[in-house]
Amino acid sequence: MLRLKLSLTVAALSLTIGCADDVSPPADSGAPDSGSVDGGMEDATLGATPDPPALPVLTPCPAGWASVDLGDGSPVTCDPFPSPPAENCGPGEAHFVGEEGCAAIGSACPTDGWPADLPTDRPVLYVRADAAPGGDGTMATPFVSLNDAIGVAVSGTVIAVAPGRYVGRHSVTNLGLSIRGACLETILESDSILPAVEMLNTTSELRNLTIVGGGYGLEAVDSTVDLSFVEILMGPARPVFAAVALLNTTLTGDSVVIRDPLVKGLRAGRDSTVDLRRIVIEGEMQTGVVVSDATFRGDSIVIRGFGSASGDGEGVFVVGTSELTLTQSAIVDGFGQPVLATDDFTVTLRDSLVRGPPVTTTAVAGAIAVIGAGSLTLERVSISQLRNNGIVAAVGTRFAATDVVIVETVAPVDTGVGYGIELAAAATATMERVFIDRSTALGLLVDGRDTLVDATDLTIARTRGDRIGTFGRGIQVQRGGVLTLNRAELRDNREVAIAVARFRSSLTATDLRLVDTRQRQCAEDGGECAAAGIGIGAYEEGAVSVDRFLVAGNFLAGVQIATDGSLDLSNGVVERNPVGANIQVPGYDVTRLTTNVLYRDNGANLDSAELVVPAPDVTVR
Repeated sequence: MLRLKLSLTVAALSLTIGCADDVSPPADSGAPDSGSVDGGMEDATLGATPDPPALPVLTPCPAGWASVDLGDGSPVTCDPFPSPPAENCGPGEAHFVGEEGCAAIGSACPTDGWPADLPTDRPVLYVRADAAPGGDGTMATPFVSLNDAIGVAVSGTVIAVAPGRYVGRHSVTNLGLSIRGACLETILESDSILPAVEMLNTTSELRNLTIVGGGYGLEAVDSTVDLSFVEILMGPARPVFAAVALLNTTLTGDSVVIRDPLVKGLRAGRDSTVDLRRIVIEGEMQTGVVVSDATFRGDSIVIRGFGSASGDGEGVFVVGTSELTLTQSAIVDGFGQPVLATDDFTVTLRDSLVRGPPVTTTAVAGAIAVIGAGSLTLERVSISQLRNNGIVAAVGTRFAATDVVIVETVAPVDTGVGYGIELAAAATATMERVFIDRSTALGLLVDGRDTLVDATDLTIARTRGDRIGTFGRGIQVQRGGVLTLNRAELRDNREVAIAVARFRSSLTATDLRLVDTRQRQCAEDGGECAAAGIGIGAYEEGAVSVDRFLVAGNFLAGVQIATDGSLDLSNGVVERNPVGANIQVPGYDVTRLTTNVLYRDNGANLDSAELVVPAPDVTVR
């Protein structure tokens, strides 16, 4: 049996700390008995516990959104669908953000068959699919073909199109037109891989109609285009590229639905700018939106059902020098990454929801993943049911989160991950009022040199453990990562709530509440594995400093130091643990653990037993 004599420099206090063979050492294991173990005169605040962190504030919810209060102490969140999303809205309908059930995309078909509110101060040409050939474009003798009207139109012309099917490639070049359908039964359809509507060097609008695409639905180059009350579908059994494809184009839109685009819903290419409101992109597709060296701003956007169970696909893919801003929007029920950004990007989500498919659904991937010299900003965002990770930021990404809730990050069946947030490879992050609940293996990972994270009002709770019953950690700082915490709470996590290890990783915490770290799930289920259940662990040159804290009710030990880790505690309470502090570093200066620290109601306040030491680091995805 190993016995270590640890000399305290404080007068009148000398300890001999013995070891114990049991996982939970007895109270008389050689450590001081219950009561104050401190490095000098007791401060008046001895025994005081820090206040809990503030929770994220996502309310008041946007208009039409429903507040969701689970009643379990977690934050109140906002759901964009007051009623459950309709699985199948009919033709000309969609379930928009903040609206009840299926709603009409455009106006009802008028009795006279012509669009309402046609202007009187601009030229108007009329088109009707069942008109007699040879018309002149007047209401009395309309054109039978939309291309006939485009062929004779001058800039500023309004083309009024009656309900019917208009087949072919409709190209608007070098002039500005307004093409207005009577209702969504006005259908512009491609009969080849060419786009149904092509805009080249034009300022034009499309309103109140349906586009059925070939390889593309709408293609616009060097143009300014406005879409209002438009549904875009893709034809079957054709090579499909994108429902909407833009190059050096400004696109504005309101009340637009892109359904079953197969490959890409909307692709904003080089130097394009997109501003859309009340948009739904849903159904079978690989990617909802691609932003490539372009700008995309969306308000009340729904992207639903992207990707495949194999993990391929994205809700939004941002690449190059690009900007994405989504407000009061929802990315839901997809496989793959809800947001994937690379290169020099700026991604911002505000007052939005990102939700994966039901946790019982098999999926391989599914994180908000941002990789490169860009920035990700989340403000009042709820994230749930994603796969592998909730958020990954790496390779120099700047990440800022304010009032963010991340719950139920799921590990696919073939992996041991399921991290709430992963920050790695020189990412930098600031977080304020972030709540991470029910992750699988880990709540927060800070990995690698030059990965610097500053978090205020952070809560990590109920991390569950991986598929084989191990892990379940709250925070892991490893391989040179640096984390600063100000007001944080970790509760009901497993194995080790906070682990700091390797290459001089460090954690500095002020006002920390760490309670009820449970044993590993495999041990709780009666399996043959080490139980663990440690509050704070410092391992392999990992350094931890905590001021003003409560560490209580952990299954095995309040704090643990092993394999050249270091830990400094001041102004706090360590209570109700089988072992208050487990020290497995020979000659460790115990005064570093006792500066105005109250140890009470522990099985042993200080002990050097060779208790289980968890693995020092975790896998980086």
